[in-house]
Amino acid sequence: MMKKLKKPDIKKHIAGIKADLIIDRFNSIEWIVLACILFLVLVTLFYGDNLGMFLTYYWNNESFFTTGDIGFLGNNRLPYGIVQQWFCVLWTLPVNLVSRFVDFEIANVVTVIWFKLSMVFVFTLCMSEMIKVGKQLEITEERIKWMILLFCSTILVALPVFHIAQSDILYTYISLLGIRSFLEKDTKKFILFFAMAVSCKAIAVLVFIPLVLLREKRILYILRDSVLGASVFVLERVWYRIVDKLNILLTGNHMMESLTVTRVVDGNEVAVERSMDQVNIDFFSHFYHKVLYFEFPAIRKGYTAAVLVVLLVLLYIWCYVQKKDSIDWKHNCIYAVAVAWLIFFINASPSPYWIVTMFPTWFLLMFMQPERLKTNLLLENAFTLTMFLVYVVNTDWVYGGPGNLDYLLLKGLLKEGHDSVNGPYVARYLNNLGIESVMNVITAICLAVSIGLMVINHRKVTVSDEMTADDERKIMHGFSVWQISVLAIWYVINVWVVQRW
Repeated sequence: MMKKLKKPDIKKHIAGIKADLIIDRFNSIEWIVLACILFLVLVTLFYGDNLGMFLTYYWNNESFFTTGDIGFLGNNRLPYGIVQQWFCVLWTLPVNLVSRFVDFEIANVVTVIWFKLSMVFVFTLCMSEMIKVGKQLEITEERIKWMILLFCSTILVALPVFHIAQSDILYTYISLLGIRSFLEKDTKKFILFFAMAVSCKAIAVLVFIPLVLLREKRILYILRDSVLGASVFVLERVWYRIVDKLNILLTGNHMMESLTVTRVVDGNEVAVERSMDQVNIDFFSHFYHKVLYFEFPAIRKGYTAAVLVVLLVLLYIWCYVQKKDSIDWKHNCIYAVAVAWLIFFINASPSPYWIVTMFPTWFLLMFMQPERLKTNLLLENAFTLTMFLVYVVNTDWVYGGPGNLDYLLLKGLLKEGHDSVNGPYVARYLNNLGIESVMNVITAICLAVSIGLMVINHRKVTVSDEMTADDERKIMHGFSVWQISVLAIWYVINVWVVQRW
């Protein structure tokens, strides 16, 4: 018999949460307000990627129930690895089971919220892991509580998780598990967790390499660990083939091997059939060319160098020459990961919700250095807000996009004839106000602040905000109220604009 959760147990869990998160009465109010805003975002703001992803897993599961197809064990239809696939298959399974007994439209308010909750669940695990890593880094208990509140209220953390609900928080969490294992000097778990993270999204390898180079100086061992870090990514391709062969034996069905896509040829749209392997290659190729877009002339006339590659290689060289027994070793580890992520996001033009993955290590790094905490939070807020504004204007269909109120609880606000593809959307209002004329200034500030963050957080740079304990508490409250207010204001603007016509 399953043990029932008794009232004292519930009180004990609540007390444990309070002990991990709450500092004082005002701080508890901040958490309550933030929780209400995040709940509203979760149940009212919509973006299609999460639904599209989980519907694929739903129909994979359905194929098993109706035909015995075992494609749910792993397939190459999505550019997501086996770790993410298995997690999403399990999360979707309750919907499949309920649909056996109750007839309902699969894409409805309840299922969309359930699908979004998957990433909220992982987000709570991410918070828990940040607390554990924070303790490893000897951050004080009170500062860890502030760190978690400020992390959760950062707009580029809250919206990717509670609004967009894409799977980036999943490999963020797994990467944190890898970082904690690294700090504990558990090499096997470190490599295993990062191999899983790379399976979820290949860009996790960018922060795996610095950690390998910080820990290992022997070339052959570096090569070994690098290969092992990509092992799940490689093995899952073999696994997909095995599943396909088993499927043929069991059902006589092949997994979907091709897809018809539209290509523009000589100015005309032409339907072209592409293998699923080629579709995935095209997907990776698209992002490969994006990350190498920023470049400058180098070495020989007619040749250029990718800025991202240059900066990452310089970082990797720095990691390799650091001493393993240095008193700054833990700082160097977090600094290397944080800087690697920042280099990627300011030079690769990735999807705007991927950026959630860089914030855990940046918050850990900032709170490791209380003497410069105020300066760091000012710069972090400047970076976050300017980067967010770039995303709003440049990827106008995502944050403040015309489809943001579809499906969920505020869809009734949409007027008849609302166009969920072409408008209205927040960027259109900003463009009418002439924001495009100052976007070069905004991006310049964002870049300058990014460089500032990298510089002032280097261990050899001395910065002191000269704060007393009382000053620090006031500043923490100030930043908390500010970030929560920014999130609330954005939510109101988003809803107000999208429901207009």
